Amino acid sequence: MEILSNEHLVKDYRELIKSKLITKAVIEELNLKDITPAALSSKTAVESKNNSRVLEIKVKDIDPVRAKELANTICQVFINKYEDLTKINNISIVDVAEVQNSPIEPKPSLYKCQYTRGGS
Repeated sequence: MEILSNEHLVKDYRELIKSKLITKAVIEELNLKDITPAALSSKTAVESKNNSRVLEIKVKDIDPVRAKELANTICQVFINKYEDLTKINNISIVDVAEVQNSPIEPKPSLYKCQYTRGGS
């Protein structure tokens, strides 16, 4: 039963993280003028780590520093908005995104931020 519950939470979190509510707030916080909420959502991937409650938020962008900033800001905005919406304070950032010394792939840079939901 707990596995099913975790899968539903991951789906809920994924939708919320990629929602206009979150992406618009990230764009505003970083004062970006060249990206829309829909475009940011399409650059963002949310995955569960090893079927756990730890999620990985990945952002692809041409600029590695901007990809890192986007990933970290998405994590922070998600936590703040989640707490505002649910009045529950049980999500923490595990690892922040960092700029890598070498490209992860020959395509646009990919950076991630991981967070975990505490408690049950």
